[in-house]
Amino acid sequence: MQLYVGNTDILPGGTWTSEDGITWTRNDSAEDHCVRCENNILTLKNVTVLGEFNASGNTSGAGIYAVGQLNRSVSLNIELLGNNTVAGFSGIAVAANHSSGKNASLTIQDLGNLTAEGAGVVDGGIAI
Repeated sequence: MQLYVGNTDILPGGTWTSEDGITWTRNDSAEDHCVRCENNILTLKNVTVLGEFNASGNTSGAGIYAVGQLNRSVSLNIELLGNNTVAGFSGIAVAANHSSGKNASLTIQDLGNLTAEGAGVVDGGIAI
């Protein structure tokens, strides 16, 4: 799986912060206004995540983008803490590799709040 928050690949794990919601920097000491990727769970804590079209990276323009590898399903698990907003062409997009015929799934645990906004013609706030 590839996992992008804004235009940053955060799959290496750890805690990430951002000034603009698009480019994220690893900051393992952050406790608030951050995203954390651990044990196959993406935790959002009081953040705004914005998608940006980037031909060399997150081509979807989604705020959060998870895509499966060839011949593998993709599953994204998100935990919400506090108030969170994701926006872009899709707010959250989860996609199996189209040529693989595999599945895509999204699970959201809502201890907090989520606003997901999509500006795309076809995609909405959440696209799977």
